[in-house]
Formats: sequence, C-alpha cells, structure tokens
Amino acid sequence: AAVEAMVAVGRAVDQGVAVSGPIRLVVTVDEEEHGVGVRHLINNPPPGEYLGCIVAEPTRLEVVRGCRGASYFDIDVAGRAAHSGRPSDGASAIEAAAKVIALIDDDQRRMAADPDPLLGYGTWNVGTIEGGQGISVVAPNCHMGVDRRLMPGEDVNEIGLRLAGQIRAAGIDGDGIEVVVTPTMYLPGFATAEGHPLVTETAQAVRDSGAETRVGGWSAACDGGWTSNALGIPTIVMGPGDINGQAHQPDESVELSELVTAAQAYVRTALALLS
Repeated sequence: AAVEAMVAVGRAVDQGVAVSGPIRLVVTVDEEEHGVGVRHLINNPPPGEYLGCIVAEPTRLEVVRGCRGASYFDIDVAGRAAHSGRPSDGASAIEAAAKVIALIDDDQRRMAADPDPLLGYGTWNVGTIEGGQGISVVAPNCHMGVDRRLMPGEDVNEIGLRLAGQIRAAGIDGDGIEVVVTPTMYLPGFATAEGHPLVTETAQAVRDSGAETRVGGWSAACDGGWTSNALGIPTIVMGPGDINGQAHQPDESVELSELVTAAQAYVRTALALLS
C-alpha cells in the first residue's frame, strides 16, 4: 500500500498538484528483533523536516496515535552447586530465580493498578527459563529471557537498574547467589496528541477513501517509537490488515479492498498536509 501511495502521489504532482516538501518511503528490516533497519535510519536521518510519519502496520485502517514500546532482558543467576542430599551446602540459582519472578509479579500488579487511558500499562513476561545441572545437584545456574513492554517515556536501562536494586534490597543477590540483569533489546513507546494534524488528517483521509476508522492506541510495539523519540517526527500507525487475526499466520493475508483504501488514504493525507 505504501508503494502504491508513493506512485499515486507522484502522479498527482505530475498533474500539477503542488506540495511543499519531500515525501519519503522508508523500508526497514529486523523490526521484531533488534531493529537493525530503523537504527540505521536514525543514525543516518533523511534530510529535511517532516510533518509526520505513518507506519504502515496492520491496524485494520484504524489510526493509532500511540504505542507501547518493547524491551528484552537477560537475567542470569549464578549459584553454588552442592549434593542434593545436603542442599544447605549450596545456593540454588533456580530458587533465586523464582524469587526474582515474584518481584516481577509484584511490579506487574503495581503497574496494572494505575493504567493509562490510552495505552493501559507496562507488562512483564518471563518467556524462557533454563537452569540446573541435574536432579541430584543444587542448581548452580539459571537463565531467564524476559520481555518488558514499555510505556512512553520509560527507559530500558532505568528499568533494568531498578529491578537489580529490588533484587539486592530483597536479599536475593548475595550469600552464594549473583544476579545480573542485562537489557538486550529496546524499542521505545510513543504517543502523538489526539488533535495533531497528522492524526486528524489521516482519520479524515481514511473516511474520504470510503472506510470507517477510529483513533486510539495500540498495545503492540513498532518502529514508530524510534521516529517519534529519536528523530522527533510526529508519528502514527495506520495500515491494512489485522495484526491479531492475520499477522504471523500460515495463511497471512491482507484484503485487497483494504490495501487500495490504505493507499488512497496515504495519498490524501500527504496531499492534505503538504498542499
């Protein structure tokens, strides 16, 4: 849809429609892992000033003006091995990891008690855990891979330092146990004001293209957090397809009617903002 929109804008310009600035299509890679593509973009920002960025993620043509961010942490716990018949001689990394998970659960309840009207609240998920040497051995190690969804303004390093401080304060780290919290991925969250022209013009463009829409927030994360935070470009998300029902499925698809509508809406938005 974005490519079709760029072609349509080019035709409009060729037909005499005046625009006041550049229109750029950016195709990034590695969005769901380490953001190699968008990190290259922010380290080599496009020249000129931009009125906005539309991320063409599948929103069912809804105008998403804010998204949570995402981050990953490696949590490594080192203990002291001992025979299971005398567990007091050792220090179990798995037991320590369980206590860390309890701290994470407490933090999850704290965030859930104070949700944001647009984006809800940050979330923790312990996605992977592995450790131990054998059933008859006090576990000398344990590793957890943890996902933390971010609210706009939250910083991954601050979250990691805060968790490490809570671990120390709880007495988990020490007496044969060492816990290291390492952030491995960071995608910031963002929010654009509801009355910003990028939001209102895009919503009207979708309606003028024959589709219903609404303005809201997204619990998912996307590259828009970088364009908003690092480049200072007002950002929204709008595109064809359903991220929950269609994305990452064996028969992943987008309805052609939505594809056409999205392309038309991109053109209308660009011309409205730049004419």
